[in-house]
Amino acid sequence: MSGDSIKVVRVGRVSIKTEPRGTFIKLHNTIEPNKLSSLLSKLHLPKIDNILIKNINKHQGKWIKISDEIINSNGYFELITSPDGLIGRIVYYPAIGNGTDMTVDDIYNELISKHHVSPKYIDKSAIQTAIQKPGIPQVVARGIPPIHGKNAYIRVIPEEKKVVPSLKKGKIDWHEISSLIYVDEGDIVIEKIPPTKGKPGRDIFDREIPPIPGKDIELQSVIGEGLKVEGNKVIATTSGILTKEEGKYKVEEVYIVDGDLDYEVGNIKNVKHVEVRGSVLPGFSIEAKGNVIIRGTLDNGYIIAGGNVYIEGIATGDKDGYIKAGGFVYAREFIEMTVEAGGSVYSNGGFRHSDILSGENIIAVNTRAIAVGGNLMARKYIYAPIVGNMHGTRTEVHAGYIEDLKEKLQTIKEQMEQWSSSIEKAIENLKKTNSPNMKQLLMSKINSARDKLRNFEKEKKQLEETIRKASSYAIYIAKEAHPGSVFKLAGWYTYKPREKINTCVLRLVDGNLKPDKWTRPPFKVKIPVAKIKKK
Repeated sequence: MSGDSIKVVRVGRVSIKTEPRGTFIKLHNTIEPNKLSSLLSKLHLPKIDNILIKNINKHQGKWIKISDEIINSNGYFELITSPDGLIGRIVYYPAIGNGTDMTVDDIYNELISKHHVSPKYIDKSAIQTAIQKPGIPQVVARGIPPIHGKNAYIRVIPEEKKVVPSLKKGKIDWHEISSLIYVDEGDIVIEKIPPTKGKPGRDIFDREIPPIPGKDIELQSVIGEGLKVEGNKVIATTSGILTKEEGKYKVEEVYIVDGDLDYEVGNIKNVKHVEVRGSVLPGFSIEAKGNVIIRGTLDNGYIIAGGNVYIEGIATGDKDGYIKAGGFVYAREFIEMTVEAGGSVYSNGGFRHSDILSGENIIAVNTRAIAVGGNLMARKYIYAPIVGNMHGTRTEVHAGYIEDLKEKLQTIKEQMEQWSSSIEKAIENLKKTNSPNMKQLLMSKINSARDKLRNFEKEKKQLEETIRKASSYAIYIAKEAHPGSVFKLAGWYTYKPREKINTCVLRLVDGNLKPDKWTRPPFKVKIPVAKIKKK
């Protein structure tokens, strides 16, 4: 730089000017004093006191002299490497005054010779950007990251449509019923896909970065009864349903009645899953922990199942037939039946003079399905193409059903009061006694009572939430409903049609239960089907 020339460079929020009168600085935006001092140091400018720093911040946009001398310094860069060595950034500080700036090649060569960065990972265009944007870190070198190994995992070989064996005419597709998988003895049930080691990477100095190998799985730790390990595979040692409980797979057996359930077979109790390949004759009962499938009809029978109940034919009860299930219940048609289901209740033909209580939805799928006589009560929604008949047969349809829950909630509140009173009395007695044994006994009773209270409180909150949401549900009339039908919602709202009503949704509108325009229901109108597959 000649004696009368002026040179200006900008580094971030700061510009530096050198001219014959000395060296000046101009601030474009406020900068913290310590950061400004650090930047001036990196630019090889003289240290300035706090008073001058405040003056510089105060007079943003104006040149402030920091030295009577013309400061001269050459351009240089700092290399910042990421902890894993995969990323190299440089911050370029430009030349001041008569100093000499570095070129792209200068920086490139210094990265290699001084910092030992491998040339194959350096990006020259990024170096050019760093020079054009001094003071700002720019990535100029990237290594190759390692590809870490994948953890071992298991896959269940049988598809969920796996069918029950040993049928002469066909096999059952369990997937359509309960999402359970049936396996045969000797089947490969589970396969372990081993972990991979991964692939090493290289940092910007061309040093190897080892990958993290995948974690293995001990197959024996994920299986229970009915299964054995052979190498990387798990084999079924019995036929039944593959289930998973507490992280472990096991095979549960299915009790099969190859014909009707009659006097030759007798009542069935204490089994896991049941398939009756014929009908259940009058007076016979089934009690199962899991699922019950009846390929024929249920004639005045009694079924209790912890899982789902699927009846291909008609379920008729002559007012004595009874089904209780933890899951869904399906029959082609329900006639004079009593049904209690934790899940939804489905029918193809409808419900005639039956009392149905569903923990979810009641759905009659066929467009000609009729609900006439009796009571349909669902915790959530009800879907019925035709309700009632032209003779005015009384038919009650109750969505958001909570009448029994209100009673249960009241009982729980009373029990909570009793337990609270019991705790108070026990605490009073505890204060009075000096007997260590009696104190221990009373503390045990108090702790037990408090546990009971906590459980009741949890159940109480769940019931209150269910009751609160009850009025948000609706009744879907897919075709028509007749006078004589009584529609209820949440136990508070009632609608009785005086004349036939057509396709509509009965829901809460302006505080009243009344017909509203048809909308798509928020659930699938589809029957869970047990398909027969030909061998």
